[in-house]
Amino acid sequence: MGDRRALIGLWTVPGIGLKTLQALGQRFGSIDALLGVPARKWKGVSELHDGIREFLPDDFEVGAAADQLLARYARLNIKLAFKGQPEYPARLAEVDDAPPLLFYAGPGAKVPPRRRLAMVGTRKPEAEFVPIAQKMADDVAALGVGIVSGGADGIDQICHLAAAAHGAETWAFLGSSLDQIDEAQRLLWNVIKPAGATLWSEYPPGVRAGPGTFPRRNRLISGSADAVLVLRAAIPSGCKYTVEAAIKQRRPVLAMPGEVKKETAAYCNALIRGKQATMCLDALQAVTATGATGLPSHQPESVHAPVGDLSTLSERARAALVATPRQPTDFEVLVDASRLGSGALLAALSELEVNGYVVQHPNRRYQRL
Repeated sequence: MGDRRALIGLWTVPGIGLKTLQALGQRFGSIDALLGVPARKWKGVSELHDGIREFLPDDFEVGAAADQLLARYARLNIKLAFKGQPEYPARLAEVDDAPPLLFYAGPGAKVPPRRRLAMVGTRKPEAEFVPIAQKMADDVAALGVGIVSGGADGIDQICHLAAAAHGAETWAFLGSSLDQIDEAQRLLWNVIKPAGATLWSEYPPGVRAGPGTFPRRNRLISGSADAVLVLRAAIPSGCKYTVEAAIKQRRPVLAMPGEVKKETAAYCNALIRGKQATMCLDALQAVTATGATGLPSHQPESVHAPVGDLSTLSERARAALVATPRQPTDFEVLVDASRLGSGALLAALSELEVNGYVVQHPNRRYQRL
């Protein structure tokens, strides 16, 4: 495995990134030279800042750290993609600060080439905007373009679920390691995994999501896509990090405008007014910005039942809604996906039926509207 084993081991050390790896390679001729050598013999080099040196135990060994990571992730069915491998996102590999390796669950990037659109926005879209976002994501997926986002509540999950409902490709770049995903992301993964989705992270095992991990993660969302669409975002917004990265990476940026008095649309409107983003009104325009060719001349039709205020639903009903796909699904499958238990799930589905969110088919099969 050569320097890949050394790379994996060093990547587990907090504070060691691409520049430090390059500096260590220059210092020792190859990072392979650190295999089998305890940290006390090399951690004093000037290429490592004090924070890294303080973290590293004297007996830390690069190869052993790599072996531990590989064994842990093998048990969790989490894989590694190295820059230059078919499984690694090709567009991201073009970015200057692309990580040398990514951790992923799902098929990865080893699929027929396609264009991809990053679709991002607020975690708390107003209820009346939810069906608008759903239709936009549905239409993008129907046009055969992959959807990239961050797996968070709100706009991110709406877009991932729309892609999964079409059986279309969707990628979620997380702000944590893949062994530290939160419950909302776990529920999302249970739904989108059967459709061939992929979870991605540059963080090694044990890294929890935090204020510092999300801004850095966002460059991966934009870098792996061919264009970025901001659907709904207020000021301030974490989307700004995705937009800033996209501009640096020379990715087209689009934004959906909103009402002037809507705080949740203020960032989108500011991007358009400041000419940092092109105003986008339909999926065909967004998909065209990715460079996709052979598109139809008309907008795809996607039909949804009216969506009410999700905040009026119980917590278990919201969990059941996330776990219910847009195709008829057996009750037993939903029990596993929702992790609610049979009784709680049945009550949640009844609540969703009464409010028009799901429909029940014969033989206890349920479908999200």
